[in-house]
Amino acid sequence: MLLFLLGCGPQTDAERYLKAIAEPDNPAGCEPITDDWLAGECRAMAATATAEHGDVGGGLAICEEMAAHDPWRDECFFLISDRITATGPQAAEICGRAGRYQDRCLGHAFGREGRERLASVTPGEEREAYRELRALSQSYFDDPQTAGKKLWHLMVEFIASRDIEAPFSAATCGGLAENLCRTGFLTRIRFSVRDARGAEQTLHELCEVLPVTVEAAATAGVPAWTPDADAIVQSAWRQFCGNAAHSRPR
Repeated sequence: MLLFLLGCGPQTDAERYLKAIAEPDNPAGCEPITDDWLAGECRAMAATATAEHGDVGGGLAICEEMAAHDPWRDECFFLISDRITATGPQAAEICGRAGRYQDRCLGHAFGREGRERLASVTPGEEREAYRELRALSQSYFDDPQTAGKKLWHLMVEFIASRDIEAPFSAATCGGLAENLCRTGFLTRIRFSVRDARGAEQTLHELCEVLPVTVEAAATAGVPAWTPDADAIVQSAWRQFCGNAAHSRPR
């Protein structure tokens, strides 16, 4: 009886939303929702589902029909690009309509394409891959500074994650620039602290024992490195510890 009475009562927007997303590629289900935010989210989800199921043009049309002031309109295009893993000209076309999310949308597309290229890099190919990705980044971003930042973050991530189970070595960086290699190592040790659910204080404590030895690093649970990478690693520690000292309150 209670369920019957609830079923007969007026639906709330939350209930209308839940009903609509049960059929996510049917944007008409969003129409009864009166709350602007929920209605916009509902349409964005419908557009994304439509595109994911193969009708990219239909999904984009749903985004396009959303009101210009709808806070979900820009994100609608961004979500479609991510969901269908768009790259190249397709990503440029979709992300170009993503308004305030355009740079982030293009950054995700560049990252997808760039990581795919880096996944196939073998020792000795690092510089060639870097040149290719620099050109790729410039094809995604008109602003040279933005293109450079996106490339930098991608390459640092690559170095930090490369052969992650092995000690950091000269081969980890290959022929890449020293500043990239140094930042890649620092990122790797930060990854390790994060993954171990530790605090960055662990890293600051190692600043008290410069130069940091492999043994001290192991005791602190920080990734190891090989002798051929020691010079770049010590440079990385000096940079980290110097920055940490400057950031401490006086």
